[in-house]
Amino acid sequence: MMRLVRRNRVQSAGLLKKCGTGWKPMPHTFPPAGSRRHTRFHRLETGATPRFHRLETGATPRFHRLETGATPPVHRLAIRRRRGTRLIGFLRRSAGCAGAFTLIELTVTIGVLTVLVSILLPSLSAARESARQTVCGSNLRQIAVTNTFYADDHDGVLVPGAANFRANLDRWHGRRDRIGASFDASRGPLRPYFDGERGIRDCPSFDAREIAAESGGFEQGNGGYGYNNAYLGVQLVMMGAGEYVVADDRGGARMHRIRRPSETVMFADTAFARDRLIEYSFAEPRFHPQYPGTRMDPSIHFRHGDQANVAGVDGHVEAHRRTFTWTSEFYEGHPDRLGLGWFGSADDNSAFDFD
Repeated sequence: MMRLVRRNRVQSAGLLKKCGTGWKPMPHTFPPAGSRRHTRFHRLETGATPRFHRLETGATPRFHRLETGATPPVHRLAIRRRRGTRLIGFLRRSAGCAGAFTLIELTVTIGVLTVLVSILLPSLSAARESARQTVCGSNLRQIAVTNTFYADDHDGVLVPGAANFRANLDRWHGRRDRIGASFDASRGPLRPYFDGERGIRDCPSFDAREIAAESGGFEQGNGGYGYNNAYLGVQLVMMGAGEYVVADDRGGARMHRIRRPSETVMFADTAFARDRLIEYSFAEPRFHPQYPGTRMDPSIHFRHGDQANVAGVDGHVEAHRRTFTWTSEFYEGHPDRLGLGWFGSADDNSAFDFD
């Protein structure tokens, strides 16, 4: 009985093979690893769920999936192969054309880049000019403050614009030894009030050195800025309505005479139109103080996008747009083309005089 039971167990495990009237052992005790018989035997030994058990417990059989329209494994494999073939073909085509451009594609790319550059360049130029204008305003304010310090040390008298003008050797920004030479900024009356060795700093939007080289050093050293010399750089005596006489040019105006410090020009961006644009040391008013009704050639330079920085007597700096220009036709250069003129709506000297 025990031998029959043991034989049945071995037979059920697939280890005996019936031969004639008896049982013959299998050549190999275990099926080869990875074979279907090995897998089936392994499931029986380890307790894995056999196939007939899944059918009894309600698992969907393979033939049922086929009948219900589910995609059979063979069909799914075919679909995957076709998709893989298409993908490989696409990648091969892409790899083969990676370095090639058609003429149309190249033209379109260049056109798009051109449009983008044309859009960005004005913005970048405006931002760069805005930064330069800010630096210029800081330079102007520094000059105006140093002039106030000068007045504090000279009994409220501002710096002279061109002391002893007939000798023509002195300016508010420097001194020279002979007519025709460049002004030495280290010898100017405001030089002791500047920190460091540079003194007056050039306006970043005005290439003063290049212009000075072309003009032979005319008024060199002012940094592209001009002084309201007509009213503040000399001592005036009023003779009548709007008419003044220069009493002394070796000293500037007294601070107490200026009734509107925030509205009176002290320094501004300046240049002059001769045969070309040259540096100039003075911000000229619209009319000559000694000759009422005689209009002067403009020297305020609107170099910052048609704007000019102007420093008031109180030290504040403000940007103004050009509202008017004029030429006496005495000089070859035309002020309008070179960006010279005046600001404000009133056609008088209210932005420059004492009142």
